[in-house]
Amino acid sequence: MDPQNSQTVKSFTYDRYNNKHIYLILKFSIISRLLTWIIALISTLIVDDYDSSVDTILEGQELSIVQKIFNVSFRAFLRWDSFYFIHLSEEGYIYEQEHAFFPLLPLLARGLSNSVTSMFYILTPSGMFMSAMYTESLFALLNFFGMRLFYEGKSWSAAFIWSLSSFTRSNGITQVGFFVYKFLIKDINRINGKVIFIRLLKTIILSIIVLLGFLMFQSYGYYHYCILYLPRRPWCNDTIPLLYSFVQSFYWNGGFLKYYEVKQIPNFLLASPMIFLSFYGIYSYSKFDLKRILTLGLQRRSETTLESSSSPYYRTHELLPFIYLWAVLLVYSITVMHVQVITRFFSSQPIVYWFVTNLFLKSLSKDANRWDKLLGYGMLVYFILYGGSGIVLFANFFPPA
Repeated sequence: MDPQNSQTVKSFTYDRYNNKHIYLILKFSIISRLLTWIIALISTLIVDDYDSSVDTILEGQELSIVQKIFNVSFRAFLRWDSFYFIHLSEEGYIYEQEHAFFPLLPLLARGLSNSVTSMFYILTPSGMFMSAMYTESLFALLNFFGMRLFYEGKSWSAAFIWSLSSFTRSNGITQVGFFVYKFLIKDINRINGKVIFIRLLKTIILSIIVLLGFLMFQSYGYYHYCILYLPRRPWCNDTIPLLYSFVQSFYWNGGFLKYYEVKQIPNFLLASPMIFLSFYGIYSYSKFDLKRILTLGLQRRSETTLESSSSPYYRTHELLPFIYLWAVLLVYSITVMHVQVITRFFSSQPIVYWFVTNLFLKSLSKDANRWDKLLGYGMLVYFILYGGSGIVLFANFFPPA
C-alpha cells in the first residue's frame, strides 16, 4: 500500500474512533443531567426543605402559568449560593457580602435574559453543583480550555482565558503557577542569564493578564466602598485592601484554622473521602520519584524507568505542575476554607479525575491485588453515592453546600 494512502486510512480510522467516544460521552452527559433533574424534582416533592425562604420568595411573585410550572420543575436548582448568583444577575451587587461571589457567571446569565425564567441557564453539566446556578461548571470550562491552550504552546491565549477564570472564581489566580513552572523552573539549569530575563519578563506579563479578572473585581469593590461609600469600610485601610478577603472572614467566617471547631466535625467527615483521595493521589505520584518532587523536577528518573512502571501515564513528568497545584489547593482547603466544599472545589482540577481513572484501571488489571481493587471500586462507589445523595440534600436545602 502507498505510504500516503496508509496514513490517510489510519487518520480516518482514528477520527471515527475519536468521534464515537465523543458521542458516547455526550450521550452519558445528557442522561446524567436528566437523572440529576428527575431525582432533584422528586426529592423536593417528598422531602420538606430545611430552609423554605426561597420558595416563599418565589410564591410571592406574580407569575404566569408557564413561569409557575417552570419554577416547580426547576426550583430544586435554586439553592444555597445559586440564589445569590440569580440575585446578582438581576439586581447587581447591592450588599457587601455579595462580593464573595465573582461576576462573570451573573453577567453571562443577565446577557441571556433579564426575566426570572433566565433560571434555565442553571441547567449546566457535571453534578448537582455543576447543574445549579454555581460557578463550578463555567470555571471548569475556562480552566480546562486554558490548560489545553497552554499545553499546545499557546501561552498568550491561555492567559486571556485564565483571566476570565479569575473573573469567575478567586482560585483562578493559581493558574499563574503554570507559567512560573514552564518559563522559570522547568529548564532553569540549561539556559543563560539573558534568556532567564526574557522569560521572567514574559512570565510577569502573562501572570498580570491572568490576575486581571480578579484585580478588576477587587478594584470595583474598592471604588464602591472606599471612594464612593461614606463612611469608608474598615478594610479600606488595610495594607492590601482586598474586599474579597474581608468578606470571606467577616461574613463567612473564613480564615486560617477558623473552621477547626467541635461543631464542624460532621463537615470534616463529609470532606474526608476527597481529602484522603487527594493525599493518596499526591503520595502515589511522589513516591515513584521523590527526588523529582523535592527538586521541582530539575532532577528525575529516566524515561525508561517510567515506561516500565505499572502506571506510566499517571507518573509522567508533564503532570508535575498539576501535582504541585493539587497540593497547594489541598492545604488551602483544609486550613482556610469551609472544608465541606472541597469536593466541588476540586471539580475543576483534571488531576483528580486522572488519578481516579488510574485507580480504577489498575483495579481491573490481572495483576491487581486486594488493595488495588478496594481503592478502584471504592472510588467508583464513592462518586456515585456522594453524587446521588448530594442531589437530594442540595434540592432540599440541606448541607453540604
